[in-house]
Amino acid sequence: LKQKKYADPPNSLEHGGRRVAEPERLLYLAVVAQTIVDATQLKASKWRTQARGIIFSVADVTAEHFALLCDYAGMEPGFVVRFTKKAISDGHALPRNTVSRALTLGYEDE
Repeated sequence: LKQKKYADPPNSLEHGGRRVAEPERLLYLAVVAQTIVDATQLKASKWRTQARGIIFSVADVTAEHFALLCDYAGMEPGFVVRFTKKAISDGHALPRNTVSRALTLGYEDE
């Protein structure tokens, strides 16, 4: 399989066999974006700890809920994890507009 250079923007309303209306999809996308913003903050806080716990959870109810949230937002959970890890490893606190733009327009995903 050929790996995509850019992640696909969330442009489909069909997720998990269910139709998600556009306003609801945008709400879910906003929740994912805020979680990334909180997770990439440089200063330690309870919000950063909680957001990182949500994004990087692997095999529990939180992970299932996060996967469902991403599905409803039209995002691949693995993409969100890679995007957040890259920002953290680069030492960038991502502002909301940057995250929203990356999630809606696509982001170079190695």
